Amino acid sequence: MKQLYAATLFNLIACTILIGSFAGCSVLDPAEDIPSYIHIDKITLNALANQGTSRATITEAWIFMDGKLLGGFELPCTVPILADGTHSFTIRGGVRMNGLSSTRAIYPSWKAWESSVTLMRGQKTIVAPVVTYFPDWDFSNTTWLLDFDGSGTSFISDPTSQAIIIRDSIPWAYEGPYSAKIHLNNTDTTVFIGVSASQYYMPTTKDTWLEFDYKSDCEFTVGIEDPATPPNNRYRVPWLLVQPNGNWKKIYVRLTDALAEASQLNANPSFTPYKIYFAMVNPSTQAESTLYIDNIKLLK
Repeated sequence: MKQLYAATLFNLIACTILIGSFAGCSVLDPAEDIPSYIHIDKITLNALANQGTSRATITEAWIFMDGKLLGGFELPCTVPILADGTHSFTIRGGVRMNGLSSTRAIYPSWKAWESSVTLMRGQKTIVAPVVTYFPDWDFSNTTWLLDFDGSGTSFISDPTSQAIIIRDSIPWAYEGPYSAKIHLNNTDTTVFIGVSASQYYMPTTKDTWLEFDYKSDCEFTVGIEDPATPPNNRYRVPWLLVQPNGNWKKIYVRLTDALAEASQLNANPSFTPYKIYFAMVNPSTQAESTLYIDNIKLLK
């Protein structure tokens, strides 16, 4: 009986020591459970003079710390981090690909913001990242850039289009004195097709995006076309059906997969130039419809 009592007492003391040891770790190092916080209200785009507007819709921050991805966070965001001290941060701007909240992606055309940030446990550190287009991008010479404010235009009506493109001034213009306006009705101008005046080589080995601002009370299509095909039987890849929006909205359209689809019909897809096209049909349920477009940028 004494031996049983002694054994039981020994086990109880041993368990108490073990429990005390684990509890002691928690008491001695409480800071390990207290996170630091990094807060980002918004990410700003700073475009150079030859890169068009700096207005952007950056919806997510993709945060890397010391080269490791912490995740993509919807802006504004406050992110808890179990670390302190000075660390290297890389923050990239994210967009809703093709205007869909379900397809969020890092925008590959923007150079990331990079800086050292000092974290303190239990405290919030505020950063204000600024991203830029990659400096070697020259929109005026190598790609399509159009804000409709100059006297000429590189966005023209297709010969088969019933409607024309009008440079409309304020109060409807989005930025600057002019934006493009397309007006349809259900009698004599029911169809609109507009194309880039120039054709562009867009190899499938590179990621290609089209960004623009729009305002519309009717859905419209964005895609690519092969200008070498007959005008009345033009080969087109209708890629995205853009939904109406009563307020000006920026959209980022990824054309890479559309180009991959088109390349299946070409022997040398990297050497096949394409044009960008917009198409709209006035709905039978509407007497008229209007589309405004501004700040077109093709990034490839």
